[in-house]
Amino acid sequence: MSLLRNLLLPAVMAVCLWPGWVAAFDGAFPLRDEAVRDETLLAFRERLMQAVAARDAEFVVASLDRRVAVGGGRHGRRAFVERWQPEDMDSPLWLELAAILPLGGGFVRSESGVLFCAPYVFTHFPSELDRYATAAVVRPASLLPGPGEGEPLARLDQVLVKVHDWRSVGEGWVPVETFDGRNGYLRRDVLRSPTDARLCLLKRREAWRIRVLATEE
Repeated sequence: MSLLRNLLLPAVMAVCLWPGWVAAFDGAFPLRDEAVRDETLLAFRERLMQAVAARDAEFVVASLDRRVAVGGGRHGRRAFVERWQPEDMDSPLWLELAAILPLGGGFVRSESGVLFCAPYVFTHFPSELDRYATAAVVRPASLLPGPGEGEPLARLDQVLVKVHDWRSVGEGWVPVETFDGRNGYLRRDVLRSPTDARLCLLKRREAWRIRVLATEE
């Protein structure tokens, strides 16, 4: 079984207990970052952030594990370049990495070496909840009564919300429900689903490499 399938299997097998989510959770979902346990990881992540800011394709490609996974059963540096096109300054690669890297993460079991995956929305998402109908608010945002209109109903940050429909309406606004039952709209760019793209870094022989950059399929 591939590394990517191993990472996703527990989530796929988790029992969905959505009707009981209010009783089981209070909605808070603070950022968690286990990277602080390894100074070499912190240094590599900082260097990767700098590369993203500079659109440094050379550094990213040089940092790829030879068996890097990109989803769909595809592995290897050639597959990564074909999927993410790092030489393109407008590649979605840069937006994905810029969104993922500040959002913490956690260590994951791996037979290949020490594996750290991000963001924390992927590694720490409560298995009792429906991954496809729940999202984390990862930046301060106003819950509005309509798509981009009306007085704010609440100010939200680092909480989980129920997503009624992922198909954005009104310039990227998504209908959601808070844990205390308030319905409204949030911008798609402040929401992170556990099924969105995730990044996994592998430490082998004291060096970190990009082992996975893929979305759930």
